[in-house]
Formats: sequence, C-alpha cells, structure tokens
Amino acid sequence: MLVLARQKAIQKLIILHKIPISTIMGKRHVLLLALSLLLASTIGCGKVWVQINMKSMPGSGGSSGGGGGGVTQIYRSVGPGNTSALASGAANAMTISGTTATFASPLPNNIGVGDAVVYGSSSDIAFIAGRTSSTQYTLQSPTGGTPTAASSDTTWSVYRAYTSLANALAGNSSTNGNSSIPAGLRGFDTFSANNNLVTNNVIWNVACYADGTDTTGANTAGWTTGSTNYLKIYTPYLSTEVGVSQRHSGSWNSGGYELDASGVDYDINIEVNSIRIEGLKLGGSYAGCAGICFDDPGTGITGTGDTYINDNIIDVPQSTDWPAGIYIASVPTNLTGNVYLYNNIVFMPLGPSPTYTQNGIADNDPSRTSTYAANIYADNNTVVGEFGCGFCIKDGNENNFILKNNIVQDTGSTTAYFTYNIFGAGSDYNISSDATTTGGAHDITNATVAFADAPSDNFLLAPTDAVAQDAGTNLSSDPNLPFNSDIAGITRGQGSGWDIGAGEAVPSSSNATEMTALTLSNSTTSLVATALFSGDSNANNSATIYYCDNTASPGCSALAGSSASMTRTSETATEAGNFTATVTGLTTGDIYNVTIVVSDSDGVSNNDLYGKITVGTQYTYVADEGNNRIEVFSLSGSYQSQFGSGILSQPTSVAFDSTGNIWVTDSNHNQIAKFNSAGGYIASYGSLGSGNGQFSSPNNLAINSADEIYVADYSNYRIEVFNSSGNYLFKFGSKGTGNGQFESLSGVAIDYAGNIYASDASNNNIQVFNYLGKYLKTIGTSGAGNGQFDYPTGITFDPLENVYVSDNVNTRVQVLDSQGSYLSQFTYAGASAYDNVSFDSAGNIYLDDQNNDKIFVFNAADTYQYSIGSAGTGNGQLTQPMYVKIH
Repeated sequence: MLVLARQKAIQKLIILHKIPISTIMGKRHVLLLALSLLLASTIGCGKVWVQINMKSMPGSGGSSGGGGGGVTQIYRSVGPGNTSALASGAANAMTISGTTATFASPLPNNIGVGDAVVYGSSSDIAFIAGRTSSTQYTLQSPTGGTPTAASSDTTWSVYRAYTSLANALAGNSSTNGNSSIPAGLRGFDTFSANNNLVTNNVIWNVACYADGTDTTGANTAGWTTGSTNYLKIYTPYLSTEVGVSQRHSGSWNSGGYELDASGVDYDINIEVNSIRIEGLKLGGSYAGCAGICFDDPGTGITGTGDTYINDNIIDVPQSTDWPAGIYIASVPTNLTGNVYLYNNIVFMPLGPSPTYTQNGIADNDPSRTSTYAANIYADNNTVVGEFGCGFCIKDGNENNFILKNNIVQDTGSTTAYFTYNIFGAGSDYNISSDATTTGGAHDITNATVAFADAPSDNFLLAPTDAVAQDAGTNLSSDPNLPFNSDIAGITRGQGSGWDIGAGEAVPSSSNATEMTALTLSNSTTSLVATALFSGDSNANNSATIYYCDNTASPGCSALAGSSASMTRTSETATEAGNFTATVTGLTTGDIYNVTIVVSDSDGVSNNDLYGKITVGTQYTYVADEGNNRIEVFSLSGSYQSQFGSGILSQPTSVAFDSTGNIWVTDSNHNQIAKFNSAGGYIASYGSLGSGNGQFSSPNNLAINSADEIYVADYSNYRIEVFNSSGNYLFKFGSKGTGNGQFESLSGVAIDYAGNIYASDASNNNIQVFNYLGKYLKTIGTSGAGNGQFDYPTGITFDPLENVYVSDNVNTRVQVLDSQGSYLSQFTYAGASAYDNVSFDSAGNIYLDDQNNDKIFVFNAADTYQYSIGSAGTGNGQLTQPMYVKIH
C-alpha cells in the first residue's frame, strides 16, 4: 500500500468542472456519484455518503422546457422488461396531500418521473411528476390532475408504467401497460383519446429508465401534436426527476437506457412534427432506415411544430442494407417545423467493411426534387465510422441544411463525408477526415481528431486533441439553436473557445478545481473534515464547511446551517491543496449534514461535496461466524458488546445503512437480518430457494448511497438487490466463467461511483458492474504474481479509490488503483487466511483471519501493530471470524 499522504498527490478520484452558482437553477445535466468514505461513528452511527454534482445550463432550443399557456405536463415511465414493483409499502407509510406524496422512509433512487403509484388497497393510481427528495414526490392523476388523497397508506406499490418504449407509444395501457399493475387500474391510457396532445392541451413526457435493454422498435404514428403540445422521449437525470441518472455520460459503454431493435427498419420512427428525443442510446440490428427514422412508410409527417434530437448516441449496425444513424426522408410539404440536431454521436463500430454504404446523418431521398420550408440545423454532432458518407444531403433541399461545429471521421473508407451538393448558408466550423467541406471559411479538412477511447466506443474528445479543441464557434447565443453544454453535460468553452463535436474536452491545463476526496472523522463532540482539491497551483482557492443537526431538524440544509472557513495547506506545484476544519460543540449521537464548497477566483466554482456523519466514537464490528453472533470491540481491541445470538446462524458480513441500521448476511438461515444501531433485532428477509428474494448461502453484502442492499447470493451465482425496507428490486449474474458469471461469488463492494465489484474465488478475478448490474470489466487472473489472485474474497476501497483485495490463498492483501492496475501488497507472517479489510479514520487497516480467530491491525504504512480477539466462545473471543467492519 502507498502511504495515504503520498497518494493524495498521485491519485485523482473524479474531475469536476465547476459551474457558477447562478447556473444551478435550470441545470441541464447532473451527474451524481456516490463516494463511500473513510468515516468514524458510534455504534448507532449513520454511514456517510458524499455526492458530487456536475451542473450545466439547458439549451434554450426547447429540449427540456415546459409548454406555457396552461399546457399540462403528463409523465409515463418505461422500464424495459421490468414488471416488478420498484418499492412497496409494508412499514413505509405514504401520505398524499394535494399533489405531494410523503413517505416515512426513503424510496430507491431509481424511482422517478412517470412511475405509477398504486395505493388505497389497489383502488387508486397516480403518476410521479416530480421528485423533491427520496421521501417526497409530486404526484398527478392519469390525466394530470390532483390525485386521490391518502393518509398513512402502507398498501402502496410503485411500478414502471410500461415495459417497452414501443408499448408506451402504442398506448392502450389495458393491453400494453405493465402487467403487474392491477387490471382494474391498468386502463390509464386509452389511445387514441389521450394521445391527441392538441385537443387535450398537454405535453407528453415518456421517461426511459435503464432497467435493461429495450428490444422493440417504437413508432410515433397515431399521435397528434402541435407547436406547444409535443411528445418528449428522454432519459431522466436531474435530481428533480430521479435519484440516480438514467442517462449515459457521453460514451456508449457508460450505462443509461438503451434501445436495440431488430427485425424492423428503425429503433424509433418519427411520424409527427413537434417531437423531442433526448439522451438515448440506440443500436441493434435494424435495417433499411435508421436509428431515428423520419416517415419510414413515406406517407407524410403529421402535426405542426419543431423537432429536437439531442444528446443521443447511435450505434449504426454493419448491415447488408443501408441504415443510417438519423435519416430524414419525409415528403416535402409535411415537414412543417424545423429540425434541430445537436450533441449527438453517430458511430459504426470498428470492424469489417459494410456491404452497402450506410450513412451517418442523411437527407438524401434521390426522388425528391423540391425543397421544403423547414430548415435542418445540425450543430456539434460527431459522426465516426466507415460510412458511405457522414452528412449526406441529396434531395433538392441542400440549401435548408445548415451545419456548424460537426466532426466526421472515417475509419477506412475513402468516400466523401460532406456530400453531395450545397449546404445552407452559415454552415461552417466543421471537421472532415477527407477533403470535403460544407463551404465554410473555417471548415477543417483532411484532419484526424483524437478521441478519448475509440476502440471502446468512446468518441468524446481526448484532452490531448489538437484539432477540435477551441476550434468551433460559440453557439450559446446562436439565433437558431442556442445551447451551452455538451453531450455529457459539461459546460462548453472549457478552454479558450468552443470545441467542435458532441463532446467538450477538458484541457489538462484547465484552472478548473478538481475535488478528489473528502474525509470526515469525529470525536465525542466534534468532527474533522479534510478535503483534497487539485487544479492550478496558485492560492486563489478557498473552501467553507457548512453543517446542520439533522437529528434535531430532520431534512435540514447544511448550506442554511452553521459554517466555518477551512484552512488551506499547499501541496505540490500542480495541487490546489488540502482544506481542513475542526467543528466543535456538537451533540453526541446526532447525525449532521455536511457540505463543503470550494471556490477558485480564476477558475470555476461551486461543485459541492456533501454527506452525513454521526458524532461519536468508532468501533470494530466482527462477524463471528462460528459463534453465531456479531461482536463489537473498541479500536484498541477492548470487548464492548455482542448481538445476534439465538437469531443468527453463521453470519458472514456486516454493513450499515444511512440511518445506522446494521445489516448482516445470515448465511445458514438463507436470509439477511436487520438490527437497529444498538444491535436490537428488527427483521429478517429471504428464505431458501432460487426465486426472487430467496437465497442459497448468502455470504456478503454492501449498501449504496440510496440504502439499496447488494447481496452476494453464493450458491445461486448471482447478486440480488433490495431496498431499505427489504423489498426485492432486481438481480444479475449466473453460473459460469464468462463475463457476468460466477463460480464462487465470495465478496461484493461498492466503489465511489456506485459501481459494483464482485470477487469470484474460483474464477480468481474481480468483475465490475454498474449499479444496474451491467457488466463493465474483469480485473485479475489466476496466479501468484502482481495483480493475480488465488481465491480472492473481500474487497474494500480507501478514500482515494484504491481497491484492497483479500487474496486469500496467497495470504496477502493486494492494492490496486481505481482502474484495477497493481500498486502494492502487504502481508503478516502470523496470518493464514485473509477474508476482509476495513479502515478506521486514521488510516489504520483491520484484517480478519478466520484460521487464527483474530483481527490483525496495521498502520497506514502497512506495519503490523496488534491483534484483536482470541480463539474461543467467551466475550471478546472469536471462532472463524469472517468479516470485520469499522464503523
């Protein structure tokens, strides 16, 4: 292990680009990353979680706006293949007063706008129209009115409204709605009655969630739209919409809702004017038209109003036909409104040459000879692949197609990329990898752009790119299509000017301050906050800690509470420094909300670190498997207490939720058990079996910032996920040796970004998944070398995002960086079977050894200090301890 002080200078957790506080209202994109911290606490402490927000302004082109003039917003959700209840009442009472629903306990973070709330003993249904917090939501009736009131209702359940986008657009929910919604309530949409948006004076919002891959092509035929009554298909990402973003973060493999259609001509077919498609990932094996196709049957576009297509990633299949990313082929007189295309990435994966000449973004119906009144504005798009052409305009409408700040890059073909004839006046600042141009004086030809990771389908700009960075024109005040952020939500103009393409690169020399770590620790009546920031080396940075007593004032805002200036300590020439503060006079046992705000006068500011901490003292919790109990020690090893005897049988792990409840894997009972902060038994969940919510030898668990519980279900070869009420949410994994498969699922942990790390003892590797269970990568192979494993078990993270793996048979702990690369290792000659590692607030390391019936303690420099426990059944003695947790 590297000493923590040295790691501060070489490890970066997350680069955050500060946005002035004035931009927070109306932000277009929020990236929420949960950081699990090195914390101190009492037996009754709550776990500290830090969330970091990336904010930027919306485009004023109408992609996210309301209607005005009394237009009602209607919301429906889509969860591909997800018929399960997302949460249910049980002990969580819900009250509805007016349009506000308040829950006694937080709901899972993946619940958001459009979700259906069934309540009143299945006699009523309402839909979420907004999110204030995890316990408070805005509800509406199916037609957008005030829902039926409720008082302390525990019979409620939350569902996705539809299980595919195709079903949501087809309507007639009695047939196409989520089949788990009671039949008597499922008739909430009766198309063609409520899909006439003009007559009903509504805007229809279809929110798509990343529950799985959608596989059915969707058609907008049958809708009636107008200029202020539009249909919006999008992924929610704002905290006012959902607790965790359902959108990709700018690259194909970054999660988010995905639609991969097959056997049809399109992923989405547009048959109406006045539509918005925002933040989707589209792919699959569609043929004949496009990921987004206009008027596939050629019978004409109906309705009036403008169309916006933005922030999408489209994977164009290599096909024996001629699909495009976006294809506009309506008859001339029916496309009455303008089409705005911006911040889209259209790509074809690297590989064999296609049989036909697929297009990137095309409007090339060769039979058309006349122009239509509408204009097509294409700004800051990126097209990459062996296409027949990137932007293909050949239909007598060239003068209406206006391109600015676009990138087209070829991967092998020599076909022209900006083709065929004359682009509209004002087209300029475009880049091509061949000699073609849009006719603009600032177009760049025969140029190769550097992307972040093209082989992995990441076509955001690399910080080292010297072609597209700062080479575009600023469109924030463009008269046709003003916007100021990129596909990932980063504010444009990070360097000396706008970048060309869908992604705005962050220059390595940027003055933007990076927030890299926050550590909170405490004593009986005080807390110490240490925050590490990086950026320019001058002393223009300042930081403030804000805090409030959440126990005394539930839901209080730290920013509205007390504050104290933090002291800056210089680091290296490239570091902005550490900030520390000690806050005293706090109430022992109370939970405090904490926010750290940093400012840099010559850069940008106001990305906040925030979390919770309970004032008190840390303790060592040990899953004493052989004695069927949890034992509690002081950090120095003095026995304090125990709990679980007579309830637990072979407990194998311990975790804490944000309210201080203690969760234990009760392996032999095939359950997970919940205790209060003092060790008092609350409930157990699960039973023996392979069904949803059942277990077969669960042996590990971890809890994320939303208090969602990820359980390693050992003999079922999967990870199951539950909410804080013990309700089953979803599962992932299966038996095998491939990606996403397990042979001996021995450990589970959650990193600072919310990704799931699972150790497979028999396959000798660590697999990484996103929070929804989508496979991301594998770390390690079988062996005794650096970065290799022999029966890996426990996984832990330090505050600098380094990964600690208990390499059991190799009798060592290996330390990897955040990318999975080997850093170091340590061991102790007296140990024989390492199972798990935990840290205290001073950086000391606690390691359980089941064969020696002890906990070994090392300092931050890996030097052995002392041991805790001895073999036996008495107080302070251990028999096969399986897990240690400092809390």
